[in-house]
Formats: sequence, structure tokens, C-alpha cells
Amino acid sequence: MSNQVTASQGSVAVGGNANNAVFNLGNGNTTQQQITNTEAGELLKQLRDLVAASALPEEDKNKALRHIETAREEAGEAAPDKAHAAKSLEKAVKILQGSGEVVDGTLTLWGKVQPVLTRIAPWLAEAGLALGL
Repeated sequence: MSNQVTASQGSVAVGGNANNAVFNLGNGNTTQQQITNTEAGELLKQLRDLVAASALPEEDKNKALRHIETAREEAGEAAPDKAHAAKSLEKAVKILQGSGEVVDGTLTLWGKVQPVLTRIAPWLAEAGLALGL
């Protein structure tokens, strides 16, 4: 991607590395750069690692990890079933949102995983899917 992105109707420019960026188009609309299947898989690995390192109860942790791993496996396919990946992630999200676990002193586990999920959202959006974050 080039170092500068320009949007019509307001000529918004973003300099520097624009990977996985959210662009405000000046008209109240935003757009997110799409990510590749490989990038989605890497983000899902980060998500898996965050959950694996958490102090969630073992049953909840194992369920969440199974759902995340299912989504990660889909991302590794040549033609991933994004609907299946989204459904798996939705199940993991419900578990993680319900955990009140505090990590790093003040940040909850949900607070740590939400930015990763937000970066995966454009990959699912390509198929018209949303996680409802």
C-alpha cells in the first residue's frame, strides 16, 4: 500500500504505514483496510495466545480456544468459510465478554482481545458478516 491514501469528497490523506488503518472520510463514514487470510490467521493466533495465557476458568478457556482455533483454521484455507469463522468467533466473544478477568492491573481480558477482534472485523465484513463488537 502506498504511504498516502486520499479519499474523494473531502480529500483526507493518511501518511505513513496505513496497514490495518481506519480512515475517516470526513463525511461521517469510515472505512477499514481489508486484510488477507494470512493476516487474519496471524491475528487469530494472537487472540489464541492472549486467551491461553489468561486466568479464565479452564472450561471457559478451553471452549474459547476451540472456537478461536476453528476460525484460525478457516483463515488458513485457500477459500475460507468466513461465515463459519464468524460463527465460531461469536461463540468465543460471548465467553470472553462474560469474563470479568483483570489482566495487567486494570485492563480486562476483554479489553485486551477487543482490539485484535476489531482488526479481524474487515476480513469478515468482506463476506457481509459482523461480530457485533
